[in-house]
Amino acid sequence: MPRGTLLFEGIRQGDRIIGTARTFKDGCAPAPYRVEGHIRLVGPGDGEIELAGPAPKRGPGCNIVGLTTASPHARLAFDNPDLQD
Repeated sequence: MPRGTLLFEGIRQGDRIIGTARTFKDGCAPAPYRVEGHIRLVGPGDGEIELAGPAPKRGPGCNIVGLTTASPHARLAFDNPDLQD
């Protein structure tokens, strides 16, 4: 995936974060899905983000056939993101 590809877009409400993540498959459009989670600050402008939500399940080709919590995309973790207010 090219550097700068948008993986998540959302809003921060205190230590909570809510928004849309995307899964990717070669040759297919990104598949968006709702996630929510929390931010844990470790230092000034530094921390961890954990997000969770049922992720798209693809059938043959690019078809989305449902959502699943069993996917590795259903739980996302980012260490040391650039956290700015």
